[in-house]
Amino acid sequence: MKHINAYKDSLECDNSDSVFSHLISSLTDSILVWDYFVNWHKVFSNIHDIEIQLNTLNYIVGKEKVKRRTI
Repeated sequence: MKHINAYKDSLECDNSDSVFSHLISSLTDSILVWDYFVNWHKVFSNIHDIEIQLNTLNYIVGKEKVKRRTI
């Protein structure tokens, strides 16, 4: 992280994981909820169009031998 010394001094965080944990633990309920960061309606509506391709990718992830098919 570029400013790790600033995080050590002000937040007492030694690495990026502890900075992220601090961020998550310090978020409070307000007008700015998680929907502020992500438009979930748009995400779920766009997933419908590529659902089969996503399921195919999920299936082959982790396979040891995936043959490349040429057309």
